[in-house]
Amino acid sequence: MVPTKIAYLAGIGRAHGHEPKCIRVKELHHLLFYLIYGYTGQDHADQNEMKHLLKRRYPTLDDSMLSDIPAIYQVKINNLKLLFRPAQFKTLICFCVQPEVSWKMFLDKLPVHSGWSDGWCFLCDILLRLPLSLFVKVVNVNRHVDKLEEFLKHPIKQHLLLKHLPMDLRQGLIYGRKYIFSVFEVVTNMVNSIILLIHFILEFLLCFLFNAL
Repeated sequence: MVPTKIAYLAGIGRAHGHEPKCIRVKELHHLLFYLIYGYTGQDHADQNEMKHLLKRRYPTLDDSMLSDIPAIYQVKINNLKLLFRPAQFKTLICFCVQPEVSWKMFLDKLPVHSGWSDGWCFLCDILLRLPLSLFVKVVNVNRHVDKLEEFLKHPIKQHLLLKHLPMDLRQGLIYGRKYIFSVFEVVTNMVNSIILLIHFILEFLLCFLFNAL
């Protein structure tokens, strides 16, 4: 599905919230650290209880803000036969797993891949879990995308995950798949920053030991 109209606008990415390089690294690092080491989401939380906690913590939220969330269409594939059974598709609602209005609201747990120990994750798993509010900070959306402004201004919808967004909005954001390279670039900058930091620490220790001798 290709967006019918693509209008590139100079500076609109910054208006959407696109951040400078170092801030992008920091934001993505927060997400990675939370998902890999500090995940506190409640996967099977009672949604009525979550709504009650959110309304108590944020009095300005009303029922329409909490209930106006698009449905997700997902199929559970247990074998190849289900691929040819459209009736197997079920309508699911994205679940709130954290009683706070932030990008952690709808983040589900990372899958466990056989052969990989704790502390590792696949980039494809991260891409699926990018909240919209974080996506526009990391990826420069330099074109007009229908409904984007509406979602970014909504206190709840702005934190929906990329995979939970309506099809037309999601396709407008990932058009051309340039977002993959943008996220990969941020990850590369993060790794380079760590390498430079380690190099600096080693040089400092070597100079300290040399002067001590």
